[in-house]
Amino acid sequence: MSDDGPAARSEKNALASPPDGGGRAWPRWRVFPPIALGVIMATLDASVVNIALPTLQRAFRTGLTTVEWVALAYSLTLTGLLLAAGRLADARGRRGVYGAGLLLFTGASLLCGLAPTIHALIALRVVQGLAAALVAANGSALLVQAFPEAERGRALGAFGAMVGVGLAVGPPLGGLVVAHASWRWIFLVNLPLGLLAFWLLGRR
Repeated sequence: MSDDGPAARSEKNALASPPDGGGRAWPRWRVFPPIALGVIMATLDASVVNIALPTLQRAFRTGLTTVEWVALAYSLTLTGLLLAAGRLADARGRRGVYGAGLLLFTGASLLCGLAPTIHALIALRVVQGLAAALVAANGSALLVQAFPEAERGRALGAFGAMVGVGLAVGPPLGGLVVAHASWRWIFLVNLPLGLLAFWLLGRR
């Protein structure tokens, strides 16, 4: 005899049947684009800054040991807050926390692009790392919720591929930006991506 309670049985039935009650399977892959964009932004900003460190050093006329904190502040905050971000989502709801992370990341990216001093940029990178933790900790969890077990492996595999895309695109994108435009655009490029991801999240 199954030990599942009424709530567990209800959740299984909801996954097994289309939400509109019709014969069509729910197009679960529609939830993937906003999650893919979020994880690409979070991983992109972990790698895109590294190529611009010499440019930042010249722009702010400071030492390399100080400029390195632009990259370290983001990475340390992101990795250090992943577990806390997951617990927050357990208490407040994953979709709401993920959406808040997208908005905070987009706003922090705008402020990073406008930063007047190196110390302001480092502080804003901490905020950006916090937002990235909210996004990264909940992207895969949202996919697990949305996809049944039979399709979950493909969804998580595609999610992992997006992590690789963000890490791979970062250095060449950073090189192009610092070669042909202001360093500020390595952060401002997140604005259209973040707003698009948030809009798609609301529709999906």
